[in-house]
Amino acid sequence: MRRLPVVLVLALAVPAARAATPDEALADVRPEAIRAHMEYLADDLLEGRGTGSRGYDLASAYVAAQYALNGLEPAGSEGWFQPFRLRRATARDDLASFVLDGPDGGIALEHGVDYLIGSEATHAESEVRDARVVFVGWGVRAPEYGYDDYAGVDVRGALVIVMRGAPATFPGDERAFYASSSQRDRFAAEAGAVGILHVRLPEQMTDDRWQKALQHRGESSMGWIEPTDGSVHGVEPRLRVGATLSRGTLDRLLGDRSYEDLVAELQEGRPVSFDTGYRATIHQVTDHGVAESRNVVARIPGSDPLLRDECVVYTAHLDHIGIGQAVEGDSIYNGAYDNASGSAVLLEAARVMATLEPAPRRSVIFLAVTGEEKGLLGSEYFCAHPPEGLGTMVANVNLDMVLMNGPIETVIAFGAEHSSLEAPVQRVADAFGVTLVPDPVPEEVLFIRSDQYPFVKAGIPAVFFVVGPPLGRTGNPWGSWIETHYHSRQDDMNQEFHWDAGVTFTRMNVLLGMELANADERPTWKAGDFFGKRFGGTE
Repeated sequence: MRRLPVVLVLALAVPAARAATPDEALADVRPEAIRAHMEYLADDLLEGRGTGSRGYDLASAYVAAQYALNGLEPAGSEGWFQPFRLRRATARDDLASFVLDGPDGGIALEHGVDYLIGSEATHAESEVRDARVVFVGWGVRAPEYGYDDYAGVDVRGALVIVMRGAPATFPGDERAFYASSSQRDRFAAEAGAVGILHVRLPEQMTDDRWQKALQHRGESSMGWIEPTDGSVHGVEPRLRVGATLSRGTLDRLLGDRSYEDLVAELQEGRPVSFDTGYRATIHQVTDHGVAESRNVVARIPGSDPLLRDECVVYTAHLDHIGIGQAVEGDSIYNGAYDNASGSAVLLEAARVMATLEPAPRRSVIFLAVTGEEKGLLGSEYFCAHPPEGLGTMVANVNLDMVLMNGPIETVIAFGAEHSSLEAPVQRVADAFGVTLVPDPVPEEVLFIRSDQYPFVKAGIPAVFFVVGPPLGRTGNPWGSWIETHYHSRQDDMNQEFHWDAGVTFTRMNVLLGMELANADERPTWKAGDFFGKRFGGTE
């Protein structure tokens, strides 16, 4: 008989408690439990929980053990787990080349100084020769807003320079939709481009950001492999090469044009596209491999025979970046806040909700996903291939990067305004004396950057609570933390944590889940909503 991990054996030996009322369950949320989960998941032992790694497998076994300990049912395709295959793609920087030919003659660019080459999931080796380089702003086509960056410019056979983001004149979440890489890749390919050169906004193209990007060189990109035909999901095969440009290279291509002035025009909703007068030859080599990772899935069966085949899905991503280049002897990206915190809240929410008697009317699914840091892979796969017998998913509550650096005064409820989730979200905020505030940094397009978004694309109303700034404070509430700790080795357990804030956040999400699971009607998209019309089949 195959030996089980010790934590799982112990978990199976301990019966779960039950028979709590909703108020008792909320009162039972424990700060020491949140802390204990985070301390284990962010420990060096787990080596940063990289997708498809040994450390991630240890984390997923731990989550399964906790599910078992607390009396949940396995709901994956293979017991607690939903395994799937991944294409691993690693750029060969040493074999890349990028030559510009323009008014100042031919220039061989230096990798790591002038550009960073991308990886390609479908082509092991690809090249584009003597292609025109065309600036296309955001690279967006949005007929709903009468906006088209490709209007009046020919990009057939060209390399297009595309900025990260979308016009500030678009509503926040719609702006995020059009800023997604999948949309920009599709627009570029449909217009006839053969590759994309990525650039950030001026304030994001700093030396510090460039050095941080260099530290992540050597990391593999990933895409999940479609089990039906072996293709790599979400890859645009018509685009053959890709790279990120430094500010110096961008300024060379723009010539006398000011990048800041171009961005100002584009932010106002005025497309600016033009041929730079340069041509480029890019050679790109990618090493390919296959990996496997797994989501961890558990269920609390619903108590209502008419509603138990519907389910509310909680998500949190269990993966982080893994191991990178050593800095001052530290090579492990522990991912304490991102996202051991959300995973800890998921586990504590599962524990207290499993004590409810009766259980919620609808079934409740607790999903720890892999591959978020590689492009929301685990949540995308789950939505595309839900395990057999899961039931109909009616709502998603996502948990990601729960910053506990002070009392919770405000939250941003990403996605709530698009559906009937808005009303219960407001009731939950009121119950805890927390103020709902709008997205303070729409340019960061957070709505598409966490695991609720694949559920939205699957037509399922979703909400993602993010701790906001203290009342009266404006600007980016996470600015200093993002600059110093986000996706760095400093995101470990040697940070400030206010565990009471974690308790409040957990209780808010538990209360929301209980309301959604017990409501007479499932959540619905609002009439005329952008995402409801595009993905939910509404008018």
